[in-house]
Amino acid sequence: MRKKKPLLTPREAEAVVERRIERFGLSALPRVRVTTLADGNWRVSWNQIEHTVAPMSDADWRAWLERYVGPLDASDLQTTES
Repeated sequence: MRKKKPLLTPREAEAVVERRIERFGLSALPRVRVTTLADGNWRVSWNQIEHTVAPMSDADWRAWLERYVGPLDASDLQTTES
C-alpha cells in the first residue's frame, strides 16, 4: 500500500515560491498567492492569472509551478548574495 504524501497548506505552498525569490530575486518567479476556497480547493494567482486546483503535496506543487508559473531549476540564475 502506497503511503499518501502530506498536503501543503496554502502558506507552505507560497513559501516554496518566496524562498526562490529570496534566493534569486524577483526575476526568478512572480509572487504567487494561494488561498483556500469554500470547497477546499486552492485558488492560485499570479500576474493577473488565476487557477483553481486541488491541494497538493510538495513534489506535486513544485511540478505544477514548473508547468504553469516558471522554472524552479536554478541553473541559469545567480543568487542575490553574489
